[in-house]
Amino acid sequence: MDGMYGTVAQLGGKAPPEYATALDVAAGGRLNNVVVETDAVASSAIAYLKENRLGRMTFLPLNKLNYRSLPPPLKRTSSAVIDYAENLLDFDPLFEPVFRQVFSGTVVVDCLDNARRMIGSSRMVTLEGEILEKGGVP
Repeated sequence: MDGMYGTVAQLGGKAPPEYATALDVAAGGRLNNVVVETDAVASSAIAYLKENRLGRMTFLPLNKLNYRSLPPPLKRTSSAVIDYAENLLDFDPLFEPVFRQVFSGTVVVDCLDNARRMIGSSRMVTLEGEILEKGGVP
């Protein structure tokens, strides 16, 4: 179908191997969301899926995504803070709004002990894949 780019996972490009687990966990099920050019393409795809009883998918239409700029620069109080998750991926700039939405300012941190000391500052994921939400719920 014209106007379909692929899944978030397909568009994410390569991540350095040491960050792959953290990025996969931070993105979660959104890796399977399908990026499309417009909401009209998404509507057509949904109609096709319904007509053929092929299941459900989540579509991310580029023309309707709110562009989310990066949060303020990270305050690197220690070497524990690595970077924002979306900064660790190589992707086409066309898809920047997609990755801003998927990761929502998630910070990659080296380990759980260090992340626990920073609970409340932002959503975090460790290199081993533990998620800590901003509200403090792991």
